[in-house]
Amino acid sequence: MSSEGMTRWTWLGLALGVFTGLTSADEPPPINRLEGVVVSQEDGQPVAGVPVGVASRKRGYLIFNDEGLRTHGEQDLVFGMFPKRNGRHSCQTVTDAAGRFVLENFAAPDDTWMIAAGDAQHGHAIEASFKPEDFRSKPLRLELQRPGHILLSPPKTPKGVRLFTSIGLVDSDARQDADAAVTGDAEPLSERIRYYASMELGEGTTRPQRIGPLPGGHRYKVSVQGYGNNLPYAALLFERVITVEPNGTAEAAFESDGGLIVSGRVTGSDDKPLDKVNVKVKTADGTLIGGVSDAEGKYELHGVPPGTHTLELLRHAKRTAPG
Repeated sequence: MSSEGMTRWTWLGLALGVFTGLTSADEPPPINRLEGVVVSQEDGQPVAGVPVGVASRKRGYLIFNDEGLRTHGEQDLVFGMFPKRNGRHSCQTVTDAAGRFVLENFAAPDDTWMIAAGDAQHGHAIEASFKPEDFRSKPLRLELQRPGHILLSPPKTPKGVRLFTSIGLVDSDARQDADAAVTGDAEPLSERIRYYASMELGEGTTRPQRIGPLPGGHRYKVSVQGYGNNLPYAALLFERVITVEPNGTAEAAFESDGGLIVSGRVTGSDDKPLDKVNVKVKTADGTLIGGVSDAEGKYELHGVPPGTHTLELLRHAKRTAPG
């Protein structure tokens, strides 16, 4: 064999040796692991067969309704192709016969996460801000509370508009600000932990709708949007923060007792009427009452409480020229 050939084989051998040495010396990191138990708050007994899920406050979501609990989150990839070890930003499981659960292979245990457990039969438990690393040496205990409900009274809606409602968990303002500073994410918690009502409130519906079950002992932002009638966007018609107690029913009424009817007309700079404008009144306590202007630019907002409020207008116009 020539000296040139010997040199190539020598370099190849050295390269294989270095690669083999690195792979044998560098063991993969341990799989992140969170253990816990789910019990009933009433008697402290473990609850079997209950869904449990975690999601990153930065890159995940928890969604639940009467059909169950679901988690959503990004998955870190190597070279954009292969799932990264400890790269999941959400995962879920089900408790065993002793109420125990194990969640594995999730990312960044020192970050802020959310966890929820429960179902329509047993109730729910939610922890909106915790760090898995704080439970490396001790199990996380979740106590299921008896569920609460919301009684939602539909508003008067424009003809041809259908309604859809969603409910998001809300912390105190101070806690949300603190969490935003920790996570570097300003998105409200009400967008991270959300209950979707599996119903639409059809045109002309006046009967109050019972929504739930919901985890009790928490504040929720109730939002109702209008669709249809050739609207190019979802018009926000009602938004209010209410507290739901365990085994209780909180009423969310669109029209306040003693409320007034606020009406008007929306026009452009040329004094021509503007239709499909989302007109909203925001009260001092954060309640929002909205409507949509008609073909003549007219609108009516019902049940607006007396006082000084903020008026907001939103319209999605079709752009006909560049710029």
